[in-house]
Amino acid sequence: MINIIQNFKKNLLSVSLILLAGVNYGLIFPLNSMAIHAHASYFGHAFWQTIISGLLLLLIVMYIREPFRLTFEYIRVYFLVGVFAFSIPMSVLTLVSSQIPVGMTSLVMGLSPTLTYILGMLVKLERPSLIGILGIMLGFVGLIILLLPELFLPSSEILIWFAIALITPVCLAIANISASFYNPRDSSPISMGAGFLLAGAVSIFPLTFYFNQFYWPIGTNLIIPTFGASMVNIVHIVLFATIVKNYGAVFFSQFNYIVIIFAMLWAFIIFDETPSSSIILPLVLMTLGIVLSSLRK
Repeated sequence: MINIIQNFKKNLLSVSLILLAGVNYGLIFPLNSMAIHAHASYFGHAFWQTIISGLLLLLIVMYIREPFRLTFEYIRVYFLVGVFAFSIPMSVLTLVSSQIPVGMTSLVMGLSPTLTYILGMLVKLERPSLIGILGIMLGFVGLIILLLPELFLPSSEILIWFAIALITPVCLAIANISASFYNPRDSSPISMGAGFLLAGAVSIFPLTFYFNQFYWPIGTNLIIPTFGASMVNIVHIVLFATIVKNYGAVFFSQFNYIVIIFAMLWAFIIFDETPSSSIILPLVLMTLGIVLSSLRK
C-alpha cells in the first residue's frame, strides 16, 4: 500500500511538472509573434531572450552559491542543448511566426516526442516499451486530430513555412537526448539551465552580425516580448533540466503536446486567435499519453 501511494505521488509530481512546463512555454509563441510584429529580427530576438535569461539565471546561481562548472564535460552539454534547444529552434520559430498563425506554428512541437523516442532507442538510451510506445502514439493521434484541419485550410504558401518550421522538432529531439545522455551526475538544474541559455546566446551572437540582424530591444513594443520571453525561458530551462534528469528525455519531450494546447489558448487570450478545431479530444489523448508514458518505468 505504501509503495502504491509513493508511486502515485511520484507520477503525480512528474505529470504536474510537465503540465507546468507546457503552460509556461506555450507563451513563447505569442511573445515571438509580438516581437516580430515589432520589427525584431529572428536571430536578434533569439539572442536577446537567451542572453537576458541566461545572465539572470547565472546571477541567481551566484547568489545561492551554486557551483557553475566550466569543464569540458559541462561545456559540451551546454552547447549541445544551447544550440539545438534554443539557438536554432527559437530563430526558426521567430522567423515563421510572421507567416503562419501562432496555433499552427506550435503544431510542429508535437513531432518532438516521436523523434526523441526513436533517437533515444538508436543511441540505446531508451529501450522499446509497449506502454511508452502507446503513450507516444496516443499523443501523436491527438496531434493529427489538431493538425489535419490546419493543413487542409491554409494556402500552399503557408505550408512552405510550416515545412521550414519542421526543423524545430528535429533540433529539440537532439537537445533532449543530449541533455539526458551527456548530463553530469552531480549537476543541478539551475546551474545547468544557466549554462544552456548562455551557450545558446554565445552560439547565435555571431549570426546576428553576419546577417545584419543585431538590434537593441528598446521601446515598449520590443521590451515586453523580449523580457517576457526571457522569463519564460528561465522557468522552462529549470523545468527542462529537472524533468530530464529525474524522468528522462522521452518523458520530457511529451511536454510539446501540452505546449500545442496552451499555445493556442494563449493565442486566443492575447490575439483572439480562435483554433479551427476543437481541442478537447486532442487534449484528453495527449494527457492520457503523458500519464501512460510516466508509468513505463
